[in-house]
Amino acid sequence: MIDAFMCTCARDRLRQGLAQATEERLKQCAGLSLRLVRPPYSDLDFRIRRRQVCEELSRTPVYLVADDDVLPFDDEFALKGLEIMERNPSFGMVMLRPKWVEVNDVAWGENPDIAERGSEVGGLYLIRKGLVTSWPEIVKPEDGWNNWERDKLSEQGLKVGMFRNLWYLHTGVGFSTLWHNDNSYQHGRCVK
Repeated sequence: MIDAFMCTCARDRLRQGLAQATEERLKQCAGLSLRLVRPPYSDLDFRIRRRQVCEELSRTPVYLVADDDVLPFDDEFALKGLEIMERNPSFGMVMLRPKWVEVNDVAWGENPDIAERGSEVGGLYLIRKGLVTSWPEIVKPEDGWNNWERDKLSEQGLKVGMFRNLWYLHTGVGFSTLWHNDNSYQHGRCVK
């Protein structure tokens, strides 16, 4: 079994529905011991503290972190992903491939299973326990929510990546209740 954490901070009915669908989908997937993380943090704190909670609660050598708006396609994605990570120990954190990412959008390199990522890794990912144990006070949106985690792994000589053939559907794109900018959706209405 793989410890799995679905992190949610849903604040309206739409996001609650997306979270409910994600939870149900993850329950259908093989090899997961699922827990919900619903921290009572502020918007900016949530993005850091949820990762800290997952790291502290995990008991498996590799654990899964899922946003509340992701639907993996393969029932055995976690077991397959774990197997791939075991064959690729130089990767500390690997995300599933979002449906919109085309083959030509990624420099796949020679590895048949994983492409190294120079940018953010998030959404639905596997991470090795114990690699990120110190946490910044806060990460600003312009700094990239997941970049600090990638940087921590790079400092240890590890790579972050994306699975070539393990996919997920990101249902909540454009409907965040955490993003607060001119193009966001928050608290049940579009913000202009």
